[in-house]
Amino acid sequence: MSSMILDNPERIGQIDPTGMLKWAAEFADHWRVTYRRAKSVPLATLREVDNIVLCGMGGSAIAGDLLCNYLSNNLRVPFEVSRSYRLPAYASPRTLVIISSYSGTTEETIHAYREALARNCRIFTLSNGRPSDTIRKMALESRHEHFDLPEGYSPRAALGFSLAPLIVFFDRWGFAPPQDVAIAQTIEILDRCIAEYGPQCPASGNLAKQIAMDLAGKFPIIYAAVDHLGPVALRWQNQINENAKMLAHINILPEMNHNEILGWPVTRESVGEKIFSRAPLYPDGKPIKPQEALLPLLYVLYLRDKDDHPRTAHRFDVMKKVIGTYGVPIREVHSRGEGLLARMMSLISLGDFVSVYLAVLMGINPTPIPGIDYLKENLAAI
Repeated sequence: MSSMILDNPERIGQIDPTGMLKWAAEFADHWRVTYRRAKSVPLATLREVDNIVLCGMGGSAIAGDLLCNYLSNNLRVPFEVSRSYRLPAYASPRTLVIISSYSGTTEETIHAYREALARNCRIFTLSNGRPSDTIRKMALESRHEHFDLPEGYSPRAALGFSLAPLIVFFDRWGFAPPQDVAIAQTIEILDRCIAEYGPQCPASGNLAKQIAMDLAGKFPIIYAAVDHLGPVALRWQNQINENAKMLAHINILPEMNHNEILGWPVTRESVGEKIFSRAPLYPDGKPIKPQEALLPLLYVLYLRDKDDHPRTAHRFDVMKKVIGTYGVPIREVHSRGEGLLARMMSLISLGDFVSVYLAVLMGINPTPIPGIDYLKENLAAI
């Protein structure tokens, strides 16, 4: 029944009238168009920059997270993503502040922009240029360089528009190595992902649809290695939250092995008698499974990359023994492509499709954001 819904274009159109699924299927094109624009626009030379701060929220901030993680081994200056009304204390005239807000009206980002102005920071802005775009107006008034993003998208569907130019600009500013090959690899793998995960591919051979069917009615728990896929896991969580209107949980390894793993209590079957008996887990002699009623609702996803640290890769395997004792399903999903950027974006594409298919399965229009709208209306009244 689930596969029939996901393979029915008419039904999908009824549930997703705005076209969130269509936007997911255009991800490679977003990269193509924006890459060409970012390569050709005039860009001032930057010198004497000690650090970089990207200010943004939601889909704009996740672009910063992905950029920071992707370039972490090559960046020549410190780079931080700030999700706050305030700038970090160190921000100064030698700080490049990137103000990124797809809508141009994000409250927190506008406040950060004003603080950057007060501190005489170097400023670069990105927003969509609509009449209501406050950030673009501020940039014009202050004569700051600005990059217009295309109008008409939900911010979460504009990731390619927000991320691709930043990668090009970091190359052109000299903060990162040349990126042309990496972006070409990314577009190539995204074309393949869209062909395989898009709505035209039947559920029988479509990994995104299959994962969505597995997750329907479940509570997703997503684990990834800190090396490269932490922000990718966050994107999966955010997309499931916003598109499917579902809660999801993420954590990263190896940190998770120092705390959260104890939320999956070990058993004799998972670790053996020797370790289990080392200290009395149940001093009163009455073993129970904490949160046992929750277990049938859980579904674990591993996001994996070929460059996960070998010790972390082994940790994933050991965790299977602990989690598997409870009968909770675990699915491993591996990145695809050559370069790191391509591999990260392959998992982003998969997660985006999964989140929209989840919404369709539950009959939920993925585009509206009533909870966020309600919060903004109440804040505006203050």
